Amino acid sequence: MIESIRSIYKICQHAAIDFCWFAESEIINLASITVPYLRHELILNLGDTFTVNNSGGQQKIIFSEIQTQPIQTTVKGSYQALGIMFNPIGIYETYGLSMADYKAMQASSAQALLFDKGETLKQKIEASASSEEKLNLLTTFFLQHSVKKTCPPLVVAMLKAIAAATHSPIAIKKMADDLNFCSKHLIASFKKVVGITPKKYMQLVQLNHALESMKRYPEKKLTETALAYGFYDQSHFIRIFKRYAGMKPLAFKEKQAVQPHSFANTIIF
Repeated sequence: MIESIRSIYKICQHAAIDFCWFAESEIINLASITVPYLRHELILNLGDTFTVNNSGGQQKIIFSEIQTQPIQTTVKGSYQALGIMFNPIGIYETYGLSMADYKAMQASSAQALLFDKGETLKQKIEASASSEEKLNLLTTFFLQHSVKKTCPPLVVAMLKAIAAATHSPIAIKKMADDLNFCSKHLIASFKKVVGITPKKYMQLVQLNHALESMKRYPEKKLTETALAYGFYDQSHFIRIFKRYAGMKPLAFKEKQAVQPHSFANTIIF
C-alpha cells in the first residue's frame, strides 16, 4: 500500500523551518508508530482520516510538538497532506510563542494561531496544479507570516552544547556550568521554549542518531550502537529506547529491517 504514495520534500532556507513535505494517494489504509523526531510538525490534512495520537480523524490541522512518547499515526481513505517541520525553536521564532504559552492556550485558539488565514491558504493549495506548487505556497505562507523573534541565547547555547555531546554521556548540569548558566534557570527556560527538558531532548538526539545507525548498519551490535551515541550501557539504551519507541530496540530493529521505506524512525503496520 505504501508503494502507492507519492511524496516530495523541500528543504527550506529559513532559520525556523527545516523542511516541508507533500504526500498523496488515491486510497490508503495505514497505521504507523514513530520514535519522536527533534522537530515540531504542523500538518494540513486535505484528505480523509488522518490521526496523530489523539487528534481527531477528520481534523484538517494537526500540530504535533516534540514528543516524549511514541507517535501513532493512522491514515485511511483518500490521502493528501502537507507538513511543515519546525526545528526545536522554530515555533518560537515564527510565532513569538513558547511551547509553554502554546500549551496554555485553548485548543481552538491555538489552531487559529498556527494557521491564521489558513482557509485562504487551503483554498490556494487545493487550486494549485502541482505538488511543487503546493509546497511553494506552504513555505511562502510561513515565511511571509513569521515574526522572526530571536530565541533566548541560553536556549540556543544549550542546543549547540547538546548537539556537540551526542557521542558522550555528559550531565546537563555540567553543560550548564560550562556555559556559565544557572542550571535551574537554564532547564526552565529551555523547557518553556522547546517544550521538553534538556535531558529528554538530549536523549532524543542520541536516540535519533542510534536509529539512523541501526538502519544504515544493521549488522552492527546494539551494544556497539548504544555506546557510540552516549548511552552508558546496553541496559540504559534499552530503557530509554523503550520509553520513546514503545518497544525494545531489538524488536524495533527486526521490524525496521523489512520496512518498505527509508525512514529510520518509523514502523508501518
